[in-house]
Amino acid sequence: MELQEIIKKIEGLLAEGQTEEALNALMEFTKSSNSPQHEDVVLLSGQFRQWKRENMLGVEQTNSELHRIEMGILTILKGGDILESSAGDTPSDTPAGRNNSGIGSIKQMAPIIGGVLGLIAVIVVVWSLTSGKNDSQKSLNAPVVTQSVSSVNFSVLPVRAGVDLVAGQKYLTADQRHYMTFQEDGNLCIYRSSDDSFVWGSIQVGAPADGKAARMQKDGNLVILDGNSNWMWGTQTTDPSAFLGVTNDGALAVINASNQVIWKK
Repeated sequence: MELQEIIKKIEGLLAEGQTEEALNALMEFTKSSNSPQHEDVVLLSGQFRQWKRENMLGVEQTNSELHRIEMGILTILKGGDILESSAGDTPSDTPAGRNNSGIGSIKQMAPIIGGVLGLIAVIVVVWSLTSGKNDSQKSLNAPVVTQSVSSVNFSVLPVRAGVDLVAGQKYLTADQRHYMTFQEDGNLCIYRSSDDSFVWGSIQVGAPADGKAARMQKDGNLVILDGNSNWMWGTQTTDPSAFLGVTNDGALAVINASNQVIWKK
């Protein structure tokens, strides 16, 4: 696909609010063309996945981070490196002189492309300033819907990767049907919110009874530690995108960014 077609496609995806698809298209193009901007696209893609996961967990945030990522995409499109890389990959049936002519032609078009993209960038910034606050408020007030993964229904727990659970605190699911708590006796438990009835416990599935801390590690492994921070029990999941949820029947679940249940007890 030609450079102009790629730019037009990515611009169209951004205009339609399809940021993830735009990132995927840009990543594929920069990789296939050996562009030096590919690493920047990979970084933006990781930042978008983090934003998407936190948004799914109900973490309070505005749309400013999403707009920053979209501006990053536009900046890479405007950059000279991606233009030169694409031109260098264009087939040629003449010696180096004709190749240089092809590169020069594309460079001559770069100011025009940059002007168009710059105008789009200004529109995006103005839109973010005028509507970002309203969008944020709508997001905070939006009803939470239980998500479905194949035949397993679950509701998200407000526990982010890298966070230590506070003993005795109740972590309520998004649908408010269950809550998780790490008890003083070292038992990580799930209770039904309506009557505080016990549903699930880590001790009941093999964890020691004298755990002193519980943590959702950054590698996606939910663990219980002793007083010296030594591992005692864990889900043994290794997916940095993972987050916690509770199934409709009260089972604790570890889910990845693709909404696939990778552990359930």
